[in-house]
Amino acid sequence: TVTLLKRVKLLKRVTLLKRVKLLKRVKLLKRVKLLKRVKLLRSSLEQQDSVVMRQ
Repeated sequence: TVTLLKRVKLLKRVTLLKRVKLLKRVKLLKRVKLLKRVKLLRSSLEQQDSVVMRQ
């Protein structure tokens, strides 16, 4: 019974760790995507501005 308990605890800890890692990775990915989108938006806006300035 002791080994079973230990195994269950280990499993829980491992799953928790995996979940946390997954969450962190997802957050990182989302942040990166957001940053890229913002940069893209900014660059496109700047291009539009430059086009407007030329005319």
